[in-house]
Amino acid sequence: MFPWKILFGTLAILSFTAHADVPKTTIKIAATNYSTFIKANGIHRQVVEQAFEHLPQYQLQWHHNMSLSRSLTELAAGRVNGIVNVATVDQPNGCLTDPAFKFFNVFVVYRPSGVVLNHLNELKHKTVNSFIRANKLMGIRYANAVAGNVNYREMQVQKNQVQSIVKGLSEVSVGDINIFIDSLNQYNRRIPENRRVKISDFDYYWSNNIVHTKIAFDNPVLCREFNVALKKLDIYQEAPSIIAQHNIELIEL
Repeated sequence: MFPWKILFGTLAILSFTAHADVPKTTIKIAATNYSTFIKANGIHRQVVEQAFEHLPQYQLQWHHNMSLSRSLTELAAGRVNGIVNVATVDQPNGCLTDPAFKFFNVFVVYRPSGVVLNHLNELKHKTVNSFIRANKLMGIRYANAVAGNVNYREMQVQKNQVQSIVKGLSEVSVGDINIFIDSLNQYNRRIPENRRVKISDFDYYWSNNIVHTKIAFDNPVLCREFNVALKKLDIYQEAPSIIAQHNIELIEL
């Protein structure tokens, strides 16, 4: 055998061995909400998992869900590598990706309560339950509308908003329409059939409040690589389809 054939054969074997032995880096990611989006088939979870399919050098590992404040602490301590659904206002100890997720936020009132909204500013005089840091993410009109309202509350567990509005503990529920309907389904499963409420028992108000969130990573390289992978995905928003599916009429504020 010619020496050059031996040389190239040896190099090929070494190259294959080197690639075969390279271990994947485990990336632990925590979700910061308990919504339908982060379930096994949820759209936000799908976005993350599909993006990591384009990053074969990493092994994605889901960490258990936790509150936003706890997840920011865990990221700073290096116990997780990333957090889903983070915004610039959260000031994570790390980098932020490009916008990766959408929330189609609506203002929901329970029809039997008799509450009617004509203007966003009317929230000043209503009992309002919203999602965590909504006053920072929903825009200046919303922030001004709820400023100084002593009956305004942001809830860590969004599924409780349905029970609150049905039982009359709040007049307006603010949040993503997919999360609200999923929470309504959960609420109905916990109560007798004759007391269940329908999607049509509510009015849904809309004020162009789409909120975009990102992933916070502990390494700027991960942010850059994830952004590249993100551009390869066909990201979609479930809200228009669920509105059509249930024939929901959005009332513009």
